[in-house]
Amino acid sequence: MDPTGHYHFSKVRSGAYLVIAEADGFALAIGGQGNRTLTIEPSGKYEIDLILARQTTVQGVVTNEEGLPVAMAGVFVRFEKGTGLGAFTPSDGTFDIPEVPPGRHQLQVTHPEYLTYDSVLVTPTDQFLALNLQPGLSLTGVVLDQHSAPMRDFSLQMQPTSGRGLPKTSEVSRSDGYFRVSGLAPQVYVLSVRLANAESFETRFELMESTNVTIELAPSDAGSQLQIRRSSPSPFRYSLGSP
Repeated sequence: MDPTGHYHFSKVRSGAYLVIAEADGFALAIGGQGNRTLTIEPSGKYEIDLILARQTTVQGVVTNEEGLPVAMAGVFVRFEKGTGLGAFTPSDGTFDIPEVPPGRHQLQVTHPEYLTYDSVLVTPTDQFLALNLQPGLSLTGVVLDQHSAPMRDFSLQMQPTSGRGLPKTSEVSRSDGYFRVSGLAPQVYVLSVRLANAESFETRFELMESTNVTIELAPSDAGSQLQIRRSSPSPFRYSLGSP
């Protein structure tokens, strides 16, 4: 390639080719017939313009409603074809995601204690992003087996029925069987309890405010797999992380 960016290939054999240009700091440029292979004929002459688009390093900081940095937030740039890049924030809440190709992408920030942040990111951009997470509702309580004894080995998941937001999975205390799911939006969920033996129970549950509940695994002949009773408004004492 000469200093003006022009290139020339001679004596190219007949066949199908992709013409690709690459350079540090830029996304691949692919030429052909709609980014597909180009068929070369013996007597043909072809001119293909390739444009290198600059890649971006996406930088910023994640803070909470009080303006304090949020550690261990997952910041993801999701591309149109389902792939993407991401990073987790350290204690100062900052993130640095290099080599993001040009285009219109989904920017998503997740954290167990906060509502999921979704936005559109158009690159290239040199903007330093200040992303603010909002607290969500919480569901806390205890799961009882069919004999009203506390369960200690289970997982609980809240799956939004609206398609808005990501499913949230509980923390569970192995010492007393209490659970906590945070960062929930007010809406209807499919609440599911999965046991260690892979048996699972589920029901629909509408969460409009932070709530404490007692969940009973109902016998198979009951009308619902789970019986849910709202408990006292006073918070449970948690020992999450205890053996």
